[in-house]
Amino acid sequence: MKQKKIVVIVDEQYDFCRGGALEVPGATRALAGTCRFLEQFKDDISRVVLTADWHPITHCSFVKQGGPWPPHCVQHSHGAAIHERVLQVLHRLELPYEIVTKGKHRDQEEYGAFSQPRKLFEGRDVWIMGLAGDFCVMETALNLRKSNPARLTLYAPGIGSINAKNFNRLVEEHTAPRSKFRLFKNS
Repeated sequence: MKQKKIVVIVDEQYDFCRGGALEVPGATRALAGTCRFLEQFKDDISRVVLTADWHPITHCSFVKQGGPWPPHCVQHSHGAAIHERVLQVLHRLELPYEIVTKGKHRDQEEYGAFSQPRKLFEGRDVWIMGLAGDFCVMETALNLRKSNPARLTLYAPGIGSINAKNFNRLVEEHTAPRSKFRLFKNS
């Protein structure tokens, strides 16, 4: 029996989408790619893990506190909510999911989720997509390697990046031929 995929959807939140406080180029395309992936592989998915920035209003990454970013994904705000397109597909397909928050501590930057290994991913086929590829998606993928998945795949049609060249450079650095880490480009 073929083992089912675990899908990690990183930060597909309103503040990173069109018109959001920190709009990521390609976010609309990435949302569509994520939804297509869920539809196409629904029978091959065992679980979906959504990650979400969940910042206090005085988070260290915000410009007012000396950080590089405008305020975004502030706890309990509309911008911090997972985009309804993704949630609607998950609900319609009845795929089990959980939401893991990150960046909730005022004095700690946290681009990637799963800084500590999780048994859930050990020996599994893990697919990752979301926003932003060159920050939160890549750091989450690098963190997930510590959980020893059988294979870790970045699903390019479901990824939008702040700087696509940076994302491509990072992918090249981390996808050696014998690595468990790979990039899937087709939709």
